[in-house]
Amino acid sequence: MRIEKDTLKEIPEDPFTDSDVQRYGLLPLTPLPSSLYFQPMTRICGGKWKGRKLSSPSGIRLTSGRVKEALFSMVDVEGKDFLDLFAGSGAVGIEALSRGAKNAVFVEKRREIVKIIKKNLENLGGVGKVIRGDAERVVRKMEEKFDVIFMDPPYERGYVERVLPLLPSLLREEGIIVVEHSKREPAELPGFEKKEKIYNDTVLTLFWR
Repeated sequence: MRIEKDTLKEIPEDPFTDSDVQRYGLLPLTPLPSSLYFQPMTRICGGKWKGRKLSSPSGIRLTSGRVKEALFSMVDVEGKDFLDLFAGSGAVGIEALSRGAKNAVFVEKRREIVKIIKKNLENLGGVGKVIRGDAERVVRKMEEKFDVIFMDPPYERGYVERVLPLLPSLLREEGIIVVEHSKREPAELPGFEKKEKIYNDTVLTLFWR
């Protein structure tokens, strides 16, 4: 697995964190009608689908285009099996497919958001499998192995501490785990090499054997 060091650039902090969403009442307590369940579309940053638009669910924090560019400048996904946990719109897993990943599996528990991932995949004609369920429970039962595992859970809710230790059982020997998390929520995985890049409140942490 190829890891290129010192290639990430400083990026601005995301305009809203999960705590901001809750504090200011931006996340609805009841599901939105499908006609109102979208933010402005995001775009694929690179690969065969570069520039194509993706629908995005309202009320979630998205991985910015610059962070995705930085991530894929460090991690070679061509021909690899990619797992996208806490997938949201599926933008990171779809980016991996666009850049040559052999397959991608998306795990997301919210029904309306799962529909958006499936629609994005259908519009691209891409290869992908979408699993609706709680990421921790899905990972505990999953038997597939992956070359790259990416997780971007809601910040500071204990998901990193609970889910990250489960991921080595799904990782191939030369694989990489990537965690996008808050700098106030440490990510540790004993027995693995570790590389961190910090961008204001956001940290990208890579683990490999």
